[in-house]
Amino acid sequence: MSCRALFVSASLAGLAALMGLATVSAQDDPGLKPALADDNAGWVERGVLKVIAPAALEGETFTEPIELHEIRKGLPGIDYTPNFEAKAKTVFERAKEATLRRTIWALEFSFKPVRMVMVDVPQPEGKMKRKLIWYMVYRVRNLGKHLEPAPQPGQSDDVRSKLVANEPDDEGKKQAEKEIDQTRVFDAKPVDELGKDAFPQIVFFPTISLKAHDVDKEYLDRVIPAALPVIAKRERIGKPIYDSVTISRQKIDVTTADKDNSVWGVATWEGVDPRIDFFSVYVQGLTNAYQFADKPDDFKPGDKPGVGRTFTRKTLVLHFWRPGDTIDENESEVHYGIPIEADEAAQKEILTKYGEDERLDYRWIYR
Repeated sequence: MSCRALFVSASLAGLAALMGLATVSAQDDPGLKPALADDNAGWVERGVLKVIAPAALEGETFTEPIELHEIRKGLPGIDYTPNFEAKAKTVFERAKEATLRRTIWALEFSFKPVRMVMVDVPQPEGKMKRKLIWYMVYRVRNLGKHLEPAPQPGQSDDVRSKLVANEPDDEGKKQAEKEIDQTRVFDAKPVDELGKDAFPQIVFFPTISLKAHDVDKEYLDRVIPAALPVIAKRERIGKPIYDSVTISRQKIDVTTADKDNSVWGVATWEGVDPRIDFFSVYVQGLTNAYQFADKPDDFKPGDKPGVGRTFTRKTLVLHFWRPGDTIDENESEVHYGIPIEADEAAQKEILTKYGEDERLDYRWIYR
């Protein structure tokens, strides 16, 4: 059965900051659970916005305990036994199981339907060529409420109570305060929810791509200056629309009840295969959350920090479908989400193309 017929039928924190290390375990992360959007009937009204809430999570403010190979392998001479402290307090031992923490920010992302427009695009030989451009207009907002690890007292409260009860001399006070500093811990629960004064301005560096699942092609958002005024005139947002380069020059202030500081952008794709039926849009840059994985054997003494380490960034995935058509590409046939098919086998086949186990419209992944 053709796809068209189918559709019709259906406290090393300082060092950690220098090294740029922080992540979250992806297993059982509530923020990575799939989401099902509202009824697609809303797309009939071509100006409607779909809103994806910010996704800053407590679990993203820390890593699971890891070994810092840059310290244990990369800094010679730090494995020693101190005379007056426990060996477990040395940097070498603490780097064996280090929990790294960071502040996490996130932007709200809203988007209009994926549409198509004919544009006269300049060619290398100096001539103009009329091309069909796929595009998606979107809005980003800084709503505040970002997260940072909250310092917790640990054993320091007990030390303070003893300090008050015993009234020690100045030297005793210094020793007690030292113990307080050493026993203070940071816990990712609870976290501090930062107000509007934290990250009052965020810069959005988008990486947006369109992946065609059934033909195994991926198209990176391409800046097409000739398309921008055509799209802006058609969409009539009432505010400037930026491409993926110029939007990164805008500082996104916190939006409040009194002032809308939203910024609008557009992703454009050229030369999209007209045969595609199932595709997804991947959006990176909406949060600073990321993961990393180390290959300990790849790091050798003398290597620069980060050798053998791979990073993945938290990414928003938006699913779409359309009946592929090489003759008449029609934007009205583009639908948000994964299509519904009554036949269980056919539905499973569609889900497999998207790499999903169940029907959903968007999800957060690390990529």
